[in-house]
Amino acid sequence: MTHQYCYFKFDGNIDSVRSAIEDVLGFRLSERDSSYWGGTYFQFRDGSSDFRLQLHRNMDHRGEWINSEFTGSHVLCSIGGPVETVNMFVAKIIGAGGGLLATRTKEIEDE
Repeated sequence: MTHQYCYFKFDGNIDSVRSAIEDVLGFRLSERDSSYWGGTYFQFRDGSSDFRLQLHRNMDHRGEWINSEFTGSHVLCSIGGPVETVNMFVAKIIGAGGGLLATRTKEIEDE
């Protein structure tokens, strides 16, 4: 099965971005805390379709970039899962103000 992963950048603070994403997707993101992800971050996982979304700051408490590939992007959102599922969400994330940074595909062995 082919999985796709897309990365988006957002302007603004993480709370306003979370609200915009929740509004366009129609579901709530779970709040989590991690020093690695710069404090509070948000995620959604759908076990039935294997779709995942994560929203986090891209700068840690020391002012260093977490994902140096996307330096300059202060709030990042990543989505991943089967290609068909991810493609259903790309336009919605862009509609929430996200700028598409990268798309990658990977073959995942069926279990």
